[in-house]
Amino acid sequence: MKADRTPAASQPNSGLMTARQAAQFLSIGLRTLWSLTASNEIPHVRIRRSVRFDPADLARWIERRKEGPREK
Repeated sequence: MKADRTPAASQPNSGLMTARQAAQFLSIGLRTLWSLTASNEIPHVRIRRSVRFDPADLARWIERRKEGPREK
């Protein structure tokens, strides 16, 4: 049986995402994600040497960065 490769953000209550999943969710490269993480520009969680990303935090991060007129 193959492992489910659906991004964690699209699965309800799936918890934290890996860097690869977060990069896919954001449609950016892994190097770009690591750069944003290293400069603390993107929300992340460190668990010892592991870095994880909360899909809800990433969604809020995206919303704060939207430009142009917003519909109300």
